[in-house]
Amino acid sequence: MWSEDSFHQTYDRFYQALVMYALNYISDQAMAEDIVQDVFSQIWENKTEFTSVPSLRVYLYNAVRNHVFDLQRKQKAASKYIRLNPPVNEIDVENSYIKEEVYNQLFAAIDQLPERQRLILLQSMEKRKVKEIAEALQISANSVKKQKQRALDTLRDMLTDTQMLLLLQMLS
Repeated sequence: MWSEDSFHQTYDRFYQALVMYALNYISDQAMAEDIVQDVFSQIWENKTEFTSVPSLRVYLYNAVRNHVFDLQRKQKAASKYIRLNPPVNEIDVENSYIKEEVYNQLFAAIDQLPERQRLILLQSMEKRKVKEIAEALQISANSVKKQKQRALDTLRDMLTDTQMLLLLQMLS
């Protein structure tokens, strides 16, 4: 059973990565955040148990994706707010699964970073400026730059070239 503290730690750990993942399917930041919050609300309300962090991670990413697809079906009238690219054929379906797996592996590697590096990198992926991150974490801008570079150096050893390119694209 979830304690409030463990739930908040899990939320803090996965929230930003899941929002970035949702943004691959929709173009609205607020809607992506709402979807992720809904997924966490369902976990809390249903008192969903997980046997391991990997099973939790898989569940979260699948739940976010499914929530986006459900939203598409239920709100066709709101399609101007949703930018989904549903698979048209088997090749598109396969590419969708491959892309999802690349994201899962990317965020699994990011999860392995030291706490400060992970926070800085995730905030950078949200397009926050160095100065904003420094103020939020109450550290110098130079510390933010150094920690971000250390994170990228560590990830370069952990990720494939494709995953690293995806990460760099998300940071630019």
